[in-house]
Amino acid sequence: MMYIANSFKTVGRTQRERGHWPVDNDPHFWSSPPTWGICRPDLRKKAVLGQGSVIQPGNWGRVIALHTNATPVIYRETILESVRRASFPTKPSRLTSFFALESLPEAMRYRNQHAATNLIYEVAVECDPASVHRGSYDNTQDFRPPIMQNMQMFAEQYWSAVATEAIEVFCEKPATIVRRVG
Repeated sequence: MMYIANSFKTVGRTQRERGHWPVDNDPHFWSSPPTWGICRPDLRKKAVLGQGSVIQPGNWGRVIALHTNATPVIYRETILESVRRASFPTKPSRLTSFFALESLPEAMRYRNQHAATNLIYEVAVECDPASVHRGSYDNTQDFRPPIMQNMQMFAEQYWSAVATEAIEVFCEKPATIVRRVG
């Protein structure tokens, strides 16, 4: 089994753009259908997934495609995808995959460090081990200048290194909710 620490609620862009909503700078928060990201406590109760719910891969790529401004997240994903295509073409694309964490303690760590109000679900994903990528998510939030140079180095390491901690796992297959665990 794998685990996700996700939110599943949508906030309209008009609320965000008008500044009437306390939204983190995370495109997941205002995407639809639901995706990985940040969620406010009052919204969590409205979007609990049940056993058997299916989460399709590729929503992150759809969210990225919705961006109309250049942001650090866009730079990061563009550079990661560019390096993957050029040097690691057999690895799954982050833009067409489903993301998870390998253990409940890792899901709790992710939630505590990056998304304190998110729910955690146990999920079943049937992926050929050869089609799965294990990367470290710790440096994906590091946007220090010069961002382009730093992200290029990170991307090469992300795709080539064997991740030993802060591991995110992804593959291009859907996941099924087994149960909510936190």
